[in-house]
Amino acid sequence: MSRRAGEGRVVADLQTGEGLAEAVAGVDAVAHLASSPSAHTEQTDVHGTRRLVEHLPNDVHLIYISIVGVDKTWAPYYQAKLAAEFEVEKHPRHTILRTTQWHPLLDYFFAKLPGLPLLFIPRIPVQPMSVPIVAQHFADAVVDEPRGRLRDLGGPEVVLAPELLRRWFAKRGLTRWVIGFPFLGAIAGGCLTTHNNLPGPTWDDWLEDH
Repeated sequence: MSRRAGEGRVVADLQTGEGLAEAVAGVDAVAHLASSPSAHTEQTDVHGTRRLVEHLPNDVHLIYISIVGVDKTWAPYYQAKLAAEFEVEKHPRHTILRTTQWHPLLDYFFAKLPGLPLLFIPRIPVQPMSVPIVAQHFADAVVDEPRGRLRDLGGPEVVLAPELLRRWFAKRGLTRWVIGFPFLGAIAGGCLTTHNNLPGPTWDDWLEDH
């Protein structure tokens, strides 16, 4: 399923439901990774997932990617992901995989920071994770039987956000002062992390290659 036409693709739109019936016709499993974090999140992630479930035959396996801690913070995007999970759970054959933040996501956010000589960053515990490892676990879930909510997956180490940013600047040869400040709530308490630390590339390893 895609928003753009092409060989082997079915054009469909989660926001409107157009093309969904054709997209799921004859499939054994649906890997649901569509999301819109910055715009139309409610329409895409929540209502779109509901439309997808409504179009799925009961014997199709629906596999959904989510985020560790979506049920413990009131951040709007996380709440949308949690609401989407509720929609997925209405389907009789489903699997939900939550993971911690991926290396490229942190890189994307850090690159968007203003080029100031001094930056104040909340002291939030973060557990960066390798995309290939996430992809392998998700692919395994697709070919496996439905398991409901899988065990959360996390990267090999938990590091405070300011320290991750300092290492990011250092690797890129940039000189910046990064000051960590206390943060309140479940996020500060580590709700975005998990005790299931998987072996794999650390943040420093990923920076070495990127």
